[in-house]
Amino acid sequence: FNFARAIGVSIAMIAIRQKRPIKIVGFNSCIESELDLSEAVLSEAPKAVLAFAASLSCFGGTDFEEVMQCSRRFNDDHDGRADLVIITDGESSLEESREGDPRIFTVLIGEASASGHALTDRSESFAHIADTGSPRDVSIGLITFSKALDEGVQ
Repeated sequence: FNFARAIGVSIAMIAIRQKRPIKIVGFNSCIESELDLSEAVLSEAPKAVLAFAASLSCFGGTDFEEVMQCSRRFNDDHDGRADLVIITDGESSLEESREGDPRIFTVLIGEASASGHALTDRSESFAHIADTGSPRDVSIGLITFSKALDEGVQ
């Protein structure tokens, strides 16, 4: 759980520094909480991210479909240039991709198998952090959405 928080906060801070719209969603078997920083005052955003991350809790289960629907709405609201970063310790099915879906980047944390994972083929990039200690340390998914980088900017 702490790994997911740390990675999510780090990605959010990068997006904030780059002044990119961002939405963070805590999810398990459904979306539990959301933080939309699209219109946030830049100086207040880091505190909001840290407070949001600290408030996240886990209840078990993983469902990527509701998160994907949320990312599609965010993508539509931001001119179809959103990226979806999924940080999870779980496995779930995911419907076929649609034209205009945001790009997906995945960080799988813990003992779940990366082989055949629903997000392996759908992701632009897929990373697996396997040795995290106790399984109770990683039990929530955290996703962030941010406006895609302009061409040529890395």
